[in-house]
Amino acid sequence: IQAVVQKKELLSPDICRLLIEPANLFEYHPGQFINVRRDDGLIRSYSLASVPDEDYFLEIHVRRMQNGEMSNWIFDDLGEGDEITIQGPEGASYYQADTLQESLLLVGTGTGLAPLIGIARDALYKGHTGDIHLFHGGRSESDIYWHDNLLELCNEFPNFFYNASISGHDPVPGMLYGRVHKVAFSLFDNLSDWRIYLAGLPEMVRAGQIAAERLGAKPEYIFTDPFQCKDLRKEET
Repeated sequence: IQAVVQKKELLSPDICRLLIEPANLFEYHPGQFINVRRDDGLIRSYSLASVPDEDYFLEIHVRRMQNGEMSNWIFDDLGEGDEITIQGPEGASYYQADTLQESLLLVGTGTGLAPLIGIARDALYKGHTGDIHLFHGGRSESDIYWHDNLLELCNEFPNFFYNASISGHDPVPGMLYGRVHKVAFSLFDNLSDWRIYLAGLPEMVRAGQIAAERLGAKPEYIFTDPFQCKDLRKEET
């Protein structure tokens, strides 16, 4: 499907937000992902932070990767008004509307936050009554790029709880300290009746799966979105 970039903005020095308008009707679940295709055939996948009943545009968050072919092109060359091709949606990690009363635990690193934003907002706007706990992790404060928006969501919905966790050397006031999955799962004793959503670094997603199952979460209620990246960070010699 052809689409137009309607807005491009930096959320942090290395994270870019794109609002995309498809040329045709595009049905999706928040938390699914799309494939963005460049004219030369290069394709990368990005999860959706938008909610179709609330947002007119598709929203994706892109982290600039060192030597990243697609991310550097998006940051340096792609502009508002430019056309791109998108494919999808794909993925099974999204909110199930038949779980209004169940508690949800969402844990993400980096731009793994994007699909969790979509899932949380989708649940809240559909009248979810169970508690929703979202944890976002990064190495430094600049990685926590949607902090104020999520605090505002806490003020709007009393059953939504948000925490940021920093794993670098310097703790940040108002944020937790440590690797986000270890911090998140240490705060709960029993997850047997919970739905778990994990997104971001594959190592975190796998560790989160193990931790969730140890606390009683049913494997079929653990939804994952690991961000597999092509290793382009090493300079060619």
